[in-house]
Amino acid sequence: MIIIIILLATPVVVLAKIKSTLESYLEPFYNRYSLQFDRYGLVYATPDYGVKKFEKATSARARMSLATYYRYRATVGNKSAQIIIRKSIDQANASLDSRLSTSYSFEDAAAQFLMWQMLDDIPLGYSAEQKKYLKTKIVDRAVDGLKAKDTENRAVLSAVYWQAIVNWAHQDRLITSYEKTYFDEKIKNKIDEAVKGSIDANGWYLEGSPQTFNPHYHLVTAFSLMVYGDLVNDKNYSQLAKTMTNNLRQVSFSNGMVEARLGPRPVGLGAQFYLGAGLLNWRFGFSDYGAYLNFARGNRFFSDPKYPNRLEYHSTRVGTAPNFHDDYAFSNLAELALATPFFKSQELKLSTSLKVKVTDPEISNTGQVIIYNHKKITLQPNKISTKVIENYKNLNKKY
Repeated sequence: MIIIIILLATPVVVLAKIKSTLESYLEPFYNRYSLQFDRYGLVYATPDYGVKKFEKATSARARMSLATYYRYRATVGNKSAQIIIRKSIDQANASLDSRLSTSYSFEDAAAQFLMWQMLDDIPLGYSAEQKKYLKTKIVDRAVDGLKAKDTENRAVLSAVYWQAIVNWAHQDRLITSYEKTYFDEKIKNKIDEAVKGSIDANGWYLEGSPQTFNPHYHLVTAFSLMVYGDLVNDKNYSQLAKTMTNNLRQVSFSNGMVEARLGPRPVGLGAQFYLGAGLLNWRFGFSDYGAYLNFARGNRFFSDPKYPNRLEYHSTRVGTAPNFHDDYAFSNLAELALATPFFKSQELKLSTSLKVKVTDPEISNTGQVIIYNHKKITLQPNKISTKVIENYKNLNKKY
């Protein structure tokens, strides 16, 4: 049973569900950020807390990723939300058509995954023939799309996006079983090559030369492998993703925070990171998964006083700012989760602390202090945006 509540104070429509599910967790986050787009259009911010300028979403992936935040408003019949998503699909399709296939990358795989997901999930006013036309265009790009040369973590992401598309295309009878087998093999080869080049025998994602642990891409790769294992029903990939998830737990503080100084990229891991960590732990049966999810809710990533509905990505390295604009990263990962059967109806339970069990001899973790490769890192909760969060903790009550 779904109860529909219309909030008169804002144009946002909220779906209140009997059980706490992944969608009920995502919905306030999506709706909140879409208010930013209502006011400024589909733009994402440069990584600056002062927000000196906004940049328009021009690529197919950026357009689709930002429009996706209108999912829940469009689902309950908000016409302006539906128009924004439909316009973004049409623009993304035109953008892809205007380029040579040799320019395709993992970003285009993400765009087309989101296009298909929105076409199936949201009432957008397309006729059956129009939907089939758009989906056929996506299928036609699959061969060249899978040939795109990307870095290891992006290759895995690209492959899992295409696997979801191939599965959907087969269900819709847009490809034959023979064609699906062909695509399945190409996708598996792409993933296996990336895994061989970037994940060691103990399940750690290592990047660059010399290879160094990177917590952000460790998580993204683990999440992609988790989704892939579920989509193709292959327990080997699921087990690797579980091993990588357990490794992530070993470098997490008891409150679920992961310190960015562990890796070579001291960037803001952001809401995407904590969403992914929470869902990985949820998928693999760790009952304290909610400790991660508590970071990606409330006001922690909506804390700019000038733009209170804008999604910000805070660095977990004290005193530093993010180096990349990843406003669309949260929706990209969330939509992958929504395409995974496990998360369809599972009940969500939140907790505030992890029960960390360390098995790797190179790591010592007391929950408050982590010694990783002889580097001591101490949790400093009083220095992590607590003042900003306190100032804005009541803001969510409006939404």
